[in-house]
Amino acid sequence: MELIRRAPQWWAEAHPTAKRAIGWSLYLAWKVISRYGANGLHRLTAFSCVVLGTAMVAYGWYLQFWGWS
Repeated sequence: MELIRRAPQWWAEAHPTAKRAIGWSLYLAWKVISRYGANGLHRLTAFSCVVLGTAMVAYGWYLQFWGWS
C-alpha cells in the first residue's frame, strides 16, 4: 500500500523527461494496438497490459534515480 500512497508524490517529483518518455510509450502503444485492428474490450485489455508493464518500468526508474536512498 505504501507504493500506491507514494505514486502521486513520485509523479510530481519525476523528471520531465521521464514523464515524456512514459507518455510517448503509452501513446505509441495505443497507436500500434489500434493499427492491428483491436477494438473495444480487446484494445482495453491489451492496453492495460502495456500500462502495467510501463508502471513497472516507471517504478524501477523511481527506485534507481529518486527513491533508493
